[in-house]
Amino acid sequence: MKLDWLRADIASARRASALLVLLLACSMLANVTLAAFAMHMAGRERVVVVPPSINKTFWVESERHFAEIRPPCLRRLLRHLSSVDYFA
Repeated sequence: MKLDWLRADIASARRASALLVLLLACSMLANVTLAAFAMHMAGRERVVVVPPSINKTFWVESERHFAEIRPPCLRRLLRHLSSVDYFA
């Protein structure tokens, strides 16, 4: 009687571990797919950063363009970003 119960318990543990392995494989496949998509899209998409206090938009593409942003605009942008409550 106890042997049947132990066999059923082992069978259910094997099913649970097989399900976890399947979920892990699906998760890894999704991560690899998203990483490949991100690598493919790198450099194709631009982000427009416009805080509410700045009326003029500007593009930030790379480090060399970072030096072209005027210091007053950069200070206002940094002041805005530091005042945003990210955990609200």
